[in-house]
Amino acid sequence: MMKEIGRQWKNISEKDKAWYQSMALKDKERYRREMDEMNKLKEYHKLDNCELKRPKKCLSSYMIFVREVRCRVTQEFPDMNALDVMKEVGRRWQSISGEDKSYYQSLADKDKERFKRENQQYMKELEQLDSKLKSSKKNLIPTGDDLEVDNENFGHGNSKSFEEDSKVSIGPNGKKMRRDPNMPK
Repeated sequence: MMKEIGRQWKNISEKDKAWYQSMALKDKERYRREMDEMNKLKEYHKLDNCELKRPKKCLSSYMIFVREVRCRVTQEFPDMNALDVMKEVGRRWQSISGEDKSYYQSLADKDKERFKRENQQYMKELEQLDSKLKSSKKNLIPTGDDLEVDNENFGHGNSKSFEEDSKVSIGPNGKKMRRDPNMPK
């Protein structure tokens, strides 16, 4: 496919090549301008201290138990590998009374409340940031008017024309566009 494109490029007249090259330069300038605007927007949000961090998830009663007991087990059995330590912690969890499990469950409930509170705050801040970004992005959306197309000078060279090799359609901004053969009709 690339060989065919190269062959077609060689056969295009200098006038048509100049048109493509000028369009490429205009598009490159548009890209550079948009990237500069996006980088300014990123810097603005860094300065505005809008980098949000999702709150840590809540721990289950078992995970709270593991946090407390694992240290004790490793101190009691310093030569035990990590898998055996966790097996011992699991055995201890199975052997504790219902009262002890309810204690860990109450700690887990408190942690769940903390997570809900922090997550609600996070969602509010996220919505505020989203609305800020949407209002800032309105200036970044390309309209298609940035590229001026010289349709009068397109395809009038002495070379094999663009239309002879494939179907051509006119795009939304007046540009001649090659139809993708893989695109559904």
